Amino acid sequence: MKNAANQTKTKKTQSRKIPWKALLPWIIVASVIAAILAGAGIYTAVTEEDPQANLPYFTYDSSNGSYTDGENGITYYPAPFCFEAVLNAAEDSPYAKSDRWSLYQIGYRDGEGKAHLRHGSEWLTTPRSVGGQIYYNPKAVTVPAYADFDWGVIYFSNVGSASFSTYKMNEEDTDQLMKEILAEENPNLYESRGTDGLDPKLTLRVTSDTYYWLYLNLTVYQDEEGNYFISPEGVKILDDPFLVQVDSTYFDDYLKTMEDIINSTS
Repeated sequence: MKNAANQTKTKKTQSRKIPWKALLPWIIVASVIAAILAGAGIYTAVTEEDPQANLPYFTYDSSNGSYTDGENGITYYPAPFCFEAVLNAAEDSPYAKSDRWSLYQIGYRDGEGKAHLRHGSEWLTTPRSVGGQIYYNPKAVTVPAYADFDWGVIYFSNVGSASFSTYKMNEEDTDQLMKEILAEENPNLYESRGTDGLDPKLTLRVTSDTYYWLYLNLTVYQDEEGNYFISPEGVKILDDPFLVQVDSTYFDDYLKTMEDIINSTS
């Protein structure tokens, strides 16, 4: 019995021995891997906490509304307010930050729905939530004149709305309307009557077959006699304001349909 007890004690003693020297290289490897993973976790946590930490910083000049990228020597100037970005980069993907607003790339979607963004050294925009003002680098691009916009079709939307109706004016009527608006024989009435007292009825978002990433926004007004007028959106702050009278037939059907819809739900 005594010998059996001693053998049991010896087996227990042997089972508690751990070959530390043999395991030491594996322990070192495990420690290194743990350190790497911990470092990666810290890096991820830091970058997630401040995704804009490495964004370039632009300086805003309140005297002319420009933004300057000092590192690359680029100054961006505001485009006329009547131009709007067709597509903005996501709100969580700014191109640069500044002492005023963050700036975003602009672009468009192709026929297959794929997004295409213009390079940030050419065009940028402020967030839509603060007006979506377009900015451009005059050393790289030119803001198109109205006559050179190469219009395609027109989408109708409510005044002040960021979204627009699926109602679309076809290319033929769009071309006819735009030529009527810009015709030299169509007098500019802005200086003589302005837009005060006119009822804003619609915003027209004009697409371009060349400047895919821009809308040209026009405002449609109606006076008390039922006459229709058009001006660029934000006409009061433009350097080249105009207001012209146009034929009401372009809008009668759409406005009547909207009126019938509103009356049917009231």
